[in-house]
Amino acid sequence: MNTALLAIARNDADIAEAWVRHHAPLTDLLVVIDQGSFDGTREVLEALRAEGLPLLIVDAPALGQSDAEQCTRTYRMVAPTFNPELVFLLTLDQFIRCTDRASMEAELAALPPGAGAVLERHGHVPDAARAARDGGPSHPAELPMRLSQPLSPPAPAVLRRRSEDDARLGLGGPGQTPVLDEQPLPLYQCTSATLACYPARHRGQVAASILHAWQVHRARSGAHALPRAQFGWRRWLDRLVTGQALETADVIALATAGEGADAPCQADPLPGDPPLIRHARCLRSDAVARLSAGLGWPDPPAPTRTEAEGQRLDLAPLRDLVGATDARRAIVIGPPLWRDGLALACPDLHQHVPQPDQADEAVDLLLAPETDSGFTDEIAAAAAPGLVGGIAYWPATPRAAGALARELDTWAAAGWRPNLLRTLSLRALASYRDIRRAALVLSPADPARAERDAAIRDALLAMDAQDTDWTDPPAALLWHPLQALGVQLPAPAQTEAPAAAAAAPAAPPPVRSVLIVGSGRSGTSCLAGMFSPETHHHARDLYKPQVSNPKGFFEAAHINDLNESIQVHSAMARHGADATRHLLQGFEPHQLWLARFDDGMPATWNDQHRRQIADAVRDRPLCLKDPRMSITLPAWLEQLPDALVLSIHRPPAVSAASILRECQVATYLLDFRISLHDALAVWRQSYRRMVQAYRAGVDVLFLRYDDLFDEQRLQQLESRVGARLRRDFAERQLNRTQAELVVDSENQALHQLLDALAELSFAGQRAQACALIDQYLARWPDRTVAFHGRAAASPAPACVG
Repeated sequence: MNTALLAIARNDADIAEAWVRHHAPLTDLLVVIDQGSFDGTREVLEALRAEGLPLLIVDAPALGQSDAEQCTRTYRMVAPTFNPELVFLLTLDQFIRCTDRASMEAELAALPPGAGAVLERHGHVPDAARAARDGGPSHPAELPMRLSQPLSPPAPAVLRRRSEDDARLGLGGPGQTPVLDEQPLPLYQCTSATLACYPARHRGQVAASILHAWQVHRARSGAHALPRAQFGWRRWLDRLVTGQALETADVIALATAGEGADAPCQADPLPGDPPLIRHARCLRSDAVARLSAGLGWPDPPAPTRTEAEGQRLDLAPLRDLVGATDARRAIVIGPPLWRDGLALACPDLHQHVPQPDQADEAVDLLLAPETDSGFTDEIAAAAAPGLVGGIAYWPATPRAAGALARELDTWAAAGWRPNLLRTLSLRALASYRDIRRAALVLSPADPARAERDAAIRDALLAMDAQDTDWTDPPAALLWHPLQALGVQLPAPAQTEAPAAAAAAPAAPPPVRSVLIVGSGRSGTSCLAGMFSPETHHHARDLYKPQVSNPKGFFEAAHINDLNESIQVHSAMARHGADATRHLLQGFEPHQLWLARFDDGMPATWNDQHRRQIADAVRDRPLCLKDPRMSITLPAWLEQLPDALVLSIHRPPAVSAASILRECQVATYLLDFRISLHDALAVWRQSYRRMVQAYRAGVDVLFLRYDDLFDEQRLQQLESRVGARLRRDFAERQLNRTQAELVVDSENQALHQLLDALAELSFAGQRAQACALIDQYLARWPDRTVAFHGRAAASPAPACVG
């Protein structure tokens, strides 16, 4: 039987390769809907497709779309094109378990067309050692223990397709019954196959799953809602967002549906040899590292623009074709709109333009959207199989009767054959009828495949004679196959718009909120003052200007109090109440910007803090500044995920000297004692945390104080923020500290790193920046604050250090 398997992937990179290799012998086509995975799932799938496995990857990065919408739309796109008799409906953590394909299909062939089958599900559980892992590949052979009792209820997992139902059939999410005209399909029990389920495999995978689930939950809860109370995994979410690792018991509890480590299990691995794992290098742990550092959540996908009314530009199938063929050079023949759109959608694809007076050059693809009549005769005579790796095209108008047969004969005479998998994939991922009905992908002919090529030719002719129901979506620029569901999706990085879009005036980029961090006395107030109240909301009831800051501090007491409460809460979670009391002995309110804490102390906050932050950030875009945010930043990013973090620094000797002088003149610090060593340690603590936040993925821009007087750097900053800065605010003469103090080698190294990051972060060179950060952290590991021989605080009251 002709079969297809439709599955959803959500951060399943660790098990994706095992899943594909296990199911490839059991079905003819694997269709994977990748729901915006960030752990390397897409990279693993791409590598497997490059091996030649029958794999179709459907991008679905829009977090607001439901599983049912995505599965239904994908089924309606793929099923009429590939025409399977059986469709399996799974997720990437479910493995079909059967004796062999033939016996399973023999039973399923007896299903009435238009009916489904349920499969018994068995949950598999990792042992404690595997559950404690933070990353690495997984496969069923590593998880041989399964629950003694099957999971309830059995899952509807197989559909006996009836082609006339395709346009009316609705698929639910995984494990839900398909419906036809809102009526559930009849279901039958399948006894020749079961599902082995691996929902929780190790700590890193579970953390990534919780992160993805939280992003989806937020996207579906509305822009202004605080949806944590309704989030089912809230207690694990709270652990992760405050930098606390999941416990092994948490992983096992999720794997056993809450029954815990005492759930009765038995040894029962999947039969056969463990699948090969060749693509473990594709797995990524940066997002999980971000969670374990307590640094909040990645930004949700941003909306993309669409074309002007009446323009149709379906780039999704061509993007997939370029990726599937690993094309790097192409000749693009067609309307300028398509050439410009492909340049935008596939920036790594070089569009070669042949010149009459130059020798022909080899290219990977010849792409010809919306061809005119006579295209085949002209190109078949000129495109030599030795110089062109493949050809993809479709006509601008429907073919006349018999035209396809003549085209295929012309291509065969010129040494070309239709590539069935690539042709059907191109058609299946298209949203408009002209591509779905008429697109062809050609490969150089192989004499050894002549008989099979003839069968493919006959199959394409038979498909051409059929007319399937299909309703085109509204005219739009489509980046992803499921964009026609109506949810706007992210576009690739753009350098310039296609010609038709460029004609319309571009909407100005949204103004971003900013959080300004850095050691006290390092230029944070000057930077904050450059953000105009006309574009950014500052905190309410700002402190009045003083001698040390004649233009203002741009801080407010209620923000300082909130951040100090989070600092104390974090220290108590780290050390306990008694040690925290000793740690902060001698400190008065509003002095904790001079306190020192463990480098590895995660920020920890509670619901009261969340409510206070929500009140503080209700007016946006905003500009908030507080040196204490170097520690409390994750709490603010939880509710300001789109904020840009600005870290500004001066040389450590200059900031330390200014801190010492501030302690001599500021009324609230007159009784506070601090040494040069302490001031340098506070400087180091602030920027070390910002460096680690950037390394974990936070959107941080590093600035030197001198950058505030550099016109080119200010213009770069304005483009990132989306707002004009006040040039007349910063005055060089207010930079009055000229220190000649001796600085230790660790602070010197950190200062050199910050200067380098000030260049690399603005240039977007994150990889190079992270390499420098890793070198610094390897040489200067985390510190704890010593107190009475244990990790706690300084013994000297009112003196940090």
